[in-house]
Parts: sequence; structure tokens; C-alpha cells
Amino acid sequence: EYLKNQAKETGPQFGMTAADMLKAYQLMGSAKPELLANKEALAETTKEAIILAKAGKMDLAEAAKVTAESLNQWGAKSDQARRFINVMAAGAKEGAAEINEMSGSLKASGTVAASAKLSFEQTN
Repeated sequence: EYLKNQAKETGPQFGMTAADMLKAYQLMGSAKPELLANKEALAETTKEAIILAKAGKMDLAEAAKVTAESLNQWGAKSDQARRFINVMAAGAKEGAAEINEMSGSLKASGTVAASAKLSFEQTN
């Protein structure tokens, strides 16, 4: 019920229908299953993935995956999602790579960087 209400309320803010928002929640829940136990965190993290998708002109499924993978690689909680997407957006703005290109690099190097105690900001 909470997610249905959030979908109706939040969808129009992103130019999405409630059904689109529910699908977005499913995408994020699939990408980061531990969020399924916390509806509020799922809703907030999904909003951040939508922002990333729009900023990066990328598919929502890919943005959800990138957000979840980045959080997972650095062992970050969902409340850090905004910080992570802001770092990716800033990196794309200041650098030569687009967000979807950076996501491929993060997928390949993120775990090693996190293990080496490099921050998400340093890695981007």
C-alpha cells in the first residue's frame, strides 16, 4: 500500500504514471533485494535511480543496476544513493565519459577500488 501511494504521488514529479513507478520499484528491488524489506528506502533509492536515468539519458533498468552495484561494491547503505548519483553526474559533467560509460568502468574496477580503500569519489 505504501509503495502504491508513493507511486501515485511521485510518478508525476518524474513524468511517470503510477504503473511506471511501480515498475521502477520492481527494477530497484531486483537490483538491490535487501531494499524489499524497507519500503521507504526502496522508494527513496528508486527516486535517485530515476534522477540518474534522466541525467544520464539512460534506461531506468540500467540506472537502477548502476546505483545498486555502486552501493554494493562500496558496502554503502541505501541512504547514500543520492551521494553516489551526484558523484557520477559530476564526473560526467567534468570528465569526458558519460554516466553509462562510467558505469562499465565502475563495474570492472569498483570492487578492487573499494578493497583498496579508495572512496567512490576518488574512483570516479
